[in-house]
Amino acid sequence: MLEQGTLVTNCLEENTCAELFESLVDVLKKEIVLDRELKEFLLAEKQMLLRAPSLDQLQQSNVAKENAILKTRMLEEVRTNLIRKLAFATGIGDEEDVRLSDLASVASPQTRKKLDALIRELTQIAVEIKQSNEASSGILETSIEQMSGSVEFLSTLISRSGIYSGNGRINPAADLGRILRTEG
Repeated sequence: MLEQGTLVTNCLEENTCAELFESLVDVLKKEIVLDRELKEFLLAEKQMLLRAPSLDQLQQSNVAKENAILKTRMLEEVRTNLIRKLAFATGIGDEEDVRLSDLASVASPQTRKKLDALIRELTQIAVEIKQSNEASSGILETSIEQMSGSVEFLSTLISRSGIYSGNGRINPAADLGRILRTEG
């Protein structure tokens, strides 16, 4: 098994690796801030949807969400490029298969601690977002079912017509739905 120091000294210049690791730490910190904002936004959006928002509110919400996702994707691209450079510079493996934990294992002890903490925080945020999305999916599925039922019912009301029988009279079509009226 190779020593950590051996891998880091394989770097073209130790300063280059240190700078790349610091850049990676900075990008991960920014990614955590954006992920937290996205998580809070998703929770606020869920509450907004439960209150039956206007079309303008929905459009504003979608624009804000798209902007947050775009920023996250841009940071992800920067992170991916840094990981590739570090993988190449340290020689720890195929650039496509390198994980943050792999890089942390060849970093200096101080940088390793920072990376490990950031990895844990990113993982926690991802778990929270996943749980929130799973909880929201039930609401979404129920809404879609109700909308489909309503559209189907309205289409039967619109397309319902009589059928002429052989004697010239109209036979009413079978009722596929019922209209209920409640008062009071």
